[in-house]
Amino acid sequence: MEWVVFDMLPDPGPFKGPDGVRRFWGMWSDTFDEFRAEPQEVVETQDFVIVVSRMVGRGKDSGVAVETPSFPIVWTRRDEQVIRVEMLPSKAEALEAAGLPPDTPFEPV
Repeated sequence: MEWVVFDMLPDPGPFKGPDGVRRFWGMWSDTFDEFRAEPQEVVETQDFVIVVSRMVGRGKDSGVAVETPSFPIVWTRRDEQVIRVEMLPSKAEALEAAGLPPDTPFEPV
């Protein structure tokens, strides 16, 4: 599996394979306590799932509550397995990455 992250992290990746995925989530868990994703909207096709989420947590050192703006994550699947995960800055870019029309509706979660 490959993770591709837009420039919201010091290391935008890509993060490839199991070690890369562990490294990606390790950056988040090293920085935050009580870290979680809060899904808000979704679009699903046979090959793609786009989930618009925000990340919520508490700074590990500061104790300050943190909430990111919502952003889409495109999950690409093949043969019932996730093969790529890509975080993008906009719904339009996520729909384009999944080959979907720009007016594709998102469903609330």
